[in-house]
Amino acid sequence: MFNVDADRICPRAAGLRGCQPSVCSETLRRGFPILQGWQKISEGSGPFGNDGLCDIDALKKILKDATARQSPQEAELTAAYEKADVLARYIGSNNSIREQLRGFVCEVPSQWDSSTNEARYGGLKNPGEFYHGKEAGYAKFINFLKSLQFWDSTGLPTGEALWFFHPLAFIEHFRKCGWLSEMELAQIYAERHYKYMSKTGSEYKNLYRLHINNVLRKYAFNDAARSSHFFGQCAIESFYMMAVRECTIRLGEAIKTNHMSIAREVGGYMNSPEDFVTYFSRYQANPALANTDPGDGAKFRGRGFKQLTGKYNYSEYWKYRGWLNAEDYDPAWFKTGKPGPNIPNPELAGNDPYTCVDTAGFFCARYQVGKAADLGLQSQPRRQ
Repeated sequence: MFNVDADRICPRAAGLRGCQPSVCSETLRRGFPILQGWQKISEGSGPFGNDGLCDIDALKKILKDATARQSPQEAELTAAYEKADVLARYIGSNNSIREQLRGFVCEVPSQWDSSTNEARYGGLKNPGEFYHGKEAGYAKFINFLKSLQFWDSTGLPTGEALWFFHPLAFIEHFRKCGWLSEMELAQIYAERHYKYMSKTGSEYKNLYRLHINNVLRKYAFNDAARSSHFFGQCAIESFYMMAVRECTIRLGEAIKTNHMSIAREVGGYMNSPEDFVTYFSRYQANPALANTDPGDGAKFRGRGFKQLTGKYNYSEYWKYRGWLNAEDYDPAWFKTGKPGPNIPNPELAGNDPYTCVDTAGFFCARYQVGKAADLGLQSQPRRQ
């Protein structure tokens, strides 16, 4: 089970990945929504007493129909172990009850905390119990327990109740959000790609991770299949986030040498030197890109995770963000010869980290990449 201290969430001890401690703590205090299948079981107000042991009869009441389904013979049993056996058989044969138990979030002391041993196991010395009249045997038992317990070495307070989750149910629930931690993003884009270019992955991942998570959620790309397509395409287009501006020399050389063509554009978009502008002349007067004015090829070169390219594509994204009014220009300017859109700051697509990622999300939504991803693996390539 996951041990989660509601007031002092410890990711190292609890194994919480990508979950903000303050959020988890507040969630536990307020209680998980019942409609999500969670049920908060607090110490002293449920089947668990202050000794951390579960009362079988109280647990049956929570499970509601457990008592009603007992046979007359089972109902007459009084020994705790006999009641436990009956309940175990009932749970083992009832899928809905097992699913209900997966949603229990229980507040009890940790069995790994030796300071709670007497409260938890002292009842074994009572009349009729295993260690009644066997003090030496009970002492050996407690010493054996202490040899396994480790709570005093964690640095966490002793003697306090913790929150226990079913581990798989916990992981399945929080995995639904699709929020990627630093570790998970490092697994997606391996460090070897950056090392080969004499870079470190953290400088790029720290810059973009928050925006990647927000964009994946914004465009409903935060499931395994869709995000795989997103990361795969962005890895090719921006070479693992290291080149978010189209360069004029070989990509590997540009990254290794921090070439000016992939550097951050300062003081407006880059429109010099002459050989830089000349390189992008191949984009000039291109009907598919709608680069109709002199210098548009360099001005609207590829930028962002998916290399947004061409005045037409920039205008569509600028309209989407509310930075451009469609009524201010002829939408078919590249055909009619009338004035086209005025976009004075195209460098935003590469300079602003959020926009850099969001242009890729916009592309995926506009061209239904998610729909293609939902179809799964295909034996033949296809275009949407």
